[in-house]
Amino acid sequence: MLRLIGHTPLDEITRLDRGCCRLFVKLEGQNPGGSINDRPALSMGAILDPFSSFLGLRGIKTLPLHMERHAANALALATWLERHPAVERVIYPGLPSHPQRQLAQRQMKNGGGMVSVLIKGTQAKAVAVLERFKLFALAGSLSGIESLVGHPWTMSHGSVPEERRKALGITPNLLRLSVGIEDAEDLIDDLDQALAVL
Repeated sequence: MLRLIGHTPLDEITRLDRGCCRLFVKLEGQNPGGSINDRPALSMGAILDPFSSFLGLRGIKTLPLHMERHAANALALATWLERHPAVERVIYPGLPSHPQRQLAQRQMKNGGGMVSVLIKGTQAKAVAVLERFKLFALAGSLSGIESLVGHPWTMSHGSVPEERRKALGITPNLLRLSVGIEDAEDLIDDLDQALAVL
């Protein structure tokens, strides 16, 4: 395939502004040598059509607003989850309890929109929580303007050997939240009712 499209990487530019609608762009700026192998890609449609360009530009214009809301909501949820009796641990770089918070503060404007939560209990309890969500949608691909939840043990990392998953900190009771831009109180209410099964 690389022989056909060259080595200039394909970049996905709409992960955070259009949800699961994926737009890939082949950026010639990342091919400073102008490799001749990348030229055939131009005739294969590896450049954006006008409508895809419009969608990309439209999303990029509001991306800073989305990111601010993602991070504010994620911090609110992480703070709330840290105090919940059914939660074993919350992993979010915006929390004072995060072991690498100082590093995150030097590198990032905020903690981002991803929150990892280890609930107290087994895989069956994690699945029971997943089944109760009303606002958070179960999804294998995270990030978007909508709030999504995943169970890495059985979804994104399900094919990784068990020993390796555990070494990476991916356990059966781990949930990953991609916090969207909905009202934070609505998201907390959804978490509360979902965790009530425990």
